[in-house]
Amino acid sequence: MDTRTVPRACLAGAALVLGLTACGPQGDGVNGPVAQRMLILAADPLAEAADEYATFRQEGGFEVEVVTMGELWGRAPLDGLRAEISRRVLEFGQADEGRESFVLILGDADELQPDSTARVPATVGPRGDVGDTPYADLDADGLPELAVGRLPFSTAEEIRAYLERVRLREAGYLPGTWNRTLAAFAGEGGFGVEVDGMLELAAGWIFDEMSYDFDMTMTYASASSSYHLPPGAWEADYAERYLAGAVIQPYIGHTLGAVECCREAPRRAGLLGFFSCSDGQYQSDGAGSLAEELLARPGGPVAILAASDVSHPYANAILPRELGHAVLDLHARTYGEAVLVAKRNMVERQDDLRLSLDQLAAPYMDEPMPDCIQSHVTMYNLFGDPAAPTHLPPGRVRFDPPGGEARPGGRLLVTGRVGTEEGRLPMAAGRVRVTLEASRTVVLGVLDPPGPDTYASNHAKANDKVVVAAEADVGDGVFSATLEVPADLSVGSYRLKAFAWNEQVDSVGNLSVQIKD
Repeated sequence: MDTRTVPRACLAGAALVLGLTACGPQGDGVNGPVAQRMLILAADPLAEAADEYATFRQEGGFEVEVVTMGELWGRAPLDGLRAEISRRVLEFGQADEGRESFVLILGDADELQPDSTARVPATVGPRGDVGDTPYADLDADGLPELAVGRLPFSTAEEIRAYLERVRLREAGYLPGTWNRTLAAFAGEGGFGVEVDGMLELAAGWIFDEMSYDFDMTMTYASASSSYHLPPGAWEADYAERYLAGAVIQPYIGHTLGAVECCREAPRRAGLLGFFSCSDGQYQSDGAGSLAEELLARPGGPVAILAASDVSHPYANAILPRELGHAVLDLHARTYGEAVLVAKRNMVERQDDLRLSLDQLAAPYMDEPMPDCIQSHVTMYNLFGDPAAPTHLPPGRVRFDPPGGEARPGGRLLVTGRVGTEEGRLPMAAGRVRVTLEASRTVVLGVLDPPGPDTYASNHAKANDKVVVAAEADVGDGVFSATLEVPADLSVGSYRLKAFAWNEQVDSVGNLSVQIKD
């Protein structure tokens, strides 16, 4: 078998211990430097574009191997080719165990052309679901060991256009609030009042547990929700949030309005997640799925996570929870690693919240929960380069114990230290915004009776969690700001949050505080 190999370049990056160990937002080096490797599996017509992609990754410190479908061709048309792909990925993963390794598939799939080397076939999971995850399952336990992604394109021009988008994004880091934002959207479930209410309750639990270093907004199509926007306004808000930029923009429920996005390049390209039915149905070379369409747009994201088949509300709650945990809490360096960790933790992470979610969903399940989860590990696929960096804020803000009176009507003195690169270097100069905020499950403002004239204002009030804010200068890594606590503020738990920035870097931090009588 002829395998074209791009020569090994310098070592780069820092390891993320999969699903178990949190590292710094962009890799803190605790685990030591490791080689980054990428195996590119390309359809034959994309061989030249694959070499160009390999050169780009090599210049960034990767060792890259490129293999075309013709080189992997087996004796049996489809099963033989799938077996050869699996064998090659297995050799790639086992030969470099412990390294930071990625598998990138270049090419669309087509169930109607199983013997075509102009395509890269999808494979099948242990329960018959279609996806690319089984290719990355090195030990046949149903879970991936490598980060895998696919560019489901048929032409070299499409590959090159996407590569240019990635190249521009990785050329530098742009500080801004878009690096700490998660913009969540949900369509109306339509499962009935009881189930839809259960889904909104579960969403509140999930979002509230995610790191408060990050800001989160919510837009919901259900008219009974405080976060409701009606048709038209919903689509416009989706497109506006996308253009503003976000680390992740998850969508949960029946697809609504997403086609309005990705027409212009966002301030910060992130990951779109569609936790819904069949929005990533790439295995047929027909009209193309929503994920394929959006990824191909000139203003499209760098990564999309979507399902190849009909999905289930239960798993569509567990997967975004684990994806948020992988990115916002564990600080996965790349979107491929984030999806890898999320899929493994769907099966392996059990805690009190997961028990509550399972108990909530149990009456509505028509199959065992482990079977449902296993199906979704396979059917959810990453469309995009799995080595695309998450670009989280690299610095940290560390608070001193608050001074003054943490009570309604009091003055709260907030001081702290701002570091770059996980706090190892102080921020010499910059600005910091400090906020006292309510939890994500609390609506601070008084909402008006819902209706066409009040939906927009209620949506804005529900998403505004800031009680009071102040800005200050950062000098030699330290800052000081005073917050005037409103006299009518209810007692209870709140969050001090800080976002510091200058032209090169930004830093985040949060601290739980109690407002007492």
